[in-house]
Amino acid sequence: MARCELCDKRTAFGNYVSHSNHAERRRFKVNVQKKRVTLKGVTRRIHICARCLKALHKARA
Repeated sequence: MARCELCDKRTAFGNYVSHSNHAERRRFKVNVQKKRVTLKGVTRRIHICARCLKALHKARA
């Protein structure tokens, strides 16, 4: 499964809950992208979630 290499976020599981309170299993997938990122002066291609990518972009600005 996809996983963010910085924060270790991965697919979470939960339930669809209908109006009658009937529950069925579902998955919450993570928005993971393969990006080239410079960390500690080293450029690497890593799997990174959108939240971490946004945080890195803000820290750089």
